[in-house]
Amino acid sequence: MAEQTEFEMAVPEILAGRVDDELRAMIEDLAGAPPAYHPSSFWMHYARLNIEQLERSGMGNLKRTVGFNYFTWGPGRMADQLEALRRVSGLRTRWRARRGARSWAKALREGSWATRLDSSRAASYERDYAEFLYLLARVAQERDHLGLLARTDEPAFGNPLVIDVDGHRLSEDLCNSAIEVNAMFEPGPVPEAPRICELGAGYGRVAHLLLNGLPRARVAVIDIPPALYIAQTYLTTVLPDHRAFRYRPFERWEDVEREYERSEIAFFLPHQVELIPSDHFDLVVNISSLHEMTAEQVALWFAEIDRIAAGRFYSKQWIEHHNHFDSVTITRDDYPVPAQWRALFDRNCPVQPRFFEALYDVSGGVATR
Repeated sequence: MAEQTEFEMAVPEILAGRVDDELRAMIEDLAGAPPAYHPSSFWMHYARLNIEQLERSGMGNLKRTVGFNYFTWGPGRMADQLEALRRVSGLRTRWRARRGARSWAKALREGSWATRLDSSRAASYERDYAEFLYLLARVAQERDHLGLLARTDEPAFGNPLVIDVDGHRLSEDLCNSAIEVNAMFEPGPVPEAPRICELGAGYGRVAHLLLNGLPRARVAVIDIPPALYIAQTYLTTVLPDHRAFRYRPFERWEDVEREYERSEIAFFLPHQVELIPSDHFDLVVNISSLHEMTAEQVALWFAEIDRIAAGRFYSKQWIEHHNHFDSVTITRDDYPVPAQWRALFDRNCPVQPRFFEALYDVSGGVATR
């Protein structure tokens, strides 16, 4: 008998808690999948933490709990990003940010900060974060050639940290998502009805902007539980008019194809990628999660991305990251990019100086329908 993975051994413990039936089904399905698709030790740690936070604070507070385990930095953790924003912002914008920080900080103080702030430094953190949000919003607006922020506000669901800029509720997540989505479509027009796959969507911040901001876009999310459960709950709540293909077990693509084709949002566990047809997506996206896998899993996902993508692949990762849970260090040059992919750009990120972003033309074609 094959040795059990850490995930398989943890399943009874996880399911012994107060686990929603839909989340329970996801966990049980993934436990029976090939071990290569099981969460790394890194994500076993965060899976337990996320479930604990959901049990304690619920989905209604996810942007101040679970969200900080994804790509939300929050007060006290964005000093290098604040300095980067100050460097790229004009004098007038920096002056406006410093002048308005105190009043914005009062608005940010609503709700519980206990999970993020040392009370002795709370006021300083709040002012810095308010300044950071305003500068980030201005940079995002300057780079928003798709006009996403003019027609999108941060959803109130999840209790986000927001400020009002030009009459719009903007957050760190919404602004970062706008910068990223604009980069995804930077060299060329947006396809008329793009099929997009996001591998590792967190709670769904990027998928929300893609679906809300791009007419006729369709997004498939591939993730492990509880992240898939969180994203499914979040996106179906904030986008109630979008038809959803909710997660379910299936053995043949033909069995679900008709329902999937009628949907605008779809949710899959990692091993279900093997059932998705080749050359299916115009764009595949991964933001800050490839480095959280083992080397074997990274190689597996690059091979699957090469198979399912017929257009482009957008990647945003740490320049260097040490995953001490799995004893893996991965650098910018370690990703197994196939030789046939053509880099449209490969550059340091404008806001997060410890990250790089790359956009690849995977095949030069258009996704097969």
